[in-house]
Amino acid sequence: MLPATQTLYFEDLSIGLSETYAKEVKSSDVIGFAEISGDRNPIHLSEHFAAQTPFKGRIAHGLYTASLISAVIGTRLPGPGAIYMKQTLNFRAPVRIGDIVTARVEVLELSEKGNRVRLACTCSVDDLLVLEGEALVKMVEGRIDLMICGHTHRYAVVAPQAGVHDYPMVIGGGPKAGKAVVIRVDTTKDKLQVTMTRDDGQIVGAYTIQRH
Repeated sequence: MLPATQTLYFEDLSIGLSETYAKEVKSSDVIGFAEISGDRNPIHLSEHFAAQTPFKGRIAHGLYTASLISAVIGTRLPGPGAIYMKQTLNFRAPVRIGDIVTARVEVLELSEKGNRVRLACTCSVDDLLVLEGEALVKMVEGRIDLMICGHTHRYAVVAPQAGVHDYPMVIGGGPKAGKAVVIRVDTTKDKLQVTMTRDDGQIVGAYTIQRH
């Protein structure tokens, strides 16, 4: 099963925040990785060959295991839009077919300059550490709490839509009579209130954001 996605912004992060993803290593995964990467080393593909090595059986590609870290970074922490800048890897033990690998990423350092985050990265099988390293990623720009925009034909208030946009939109209309609106924004320490009033004085839309 693929990891569920979540989008975090720089202001959401704190030192020590972590996410994990666990996956069983299947023979089909290793064969598929060999095809995609071009690494057809028989130690990953041939039981006969691998049995004659110190590992006494097939093992997964090291970078296949490392890709589970990328899965966490790209989908959970920080999540969609994160840009890899650097990754170090130290391989501690082999990963075998049938192992359940848990990849873990933890925030080590936050740098506001460039919205960069240093992450500790590990992969484990049960209590055995099989991979460790650090990653440096660049975060997506700050969160959009509300979008106010214009439209030539109609006005509308559009709530957040999963998979499309995670912020509300207030769309002002105009310039035709009966379509034009005035958008008013009022703020207090507790909330932000957007009101949309048509040119005949009727309120035709509103949206409130509570401050946390």
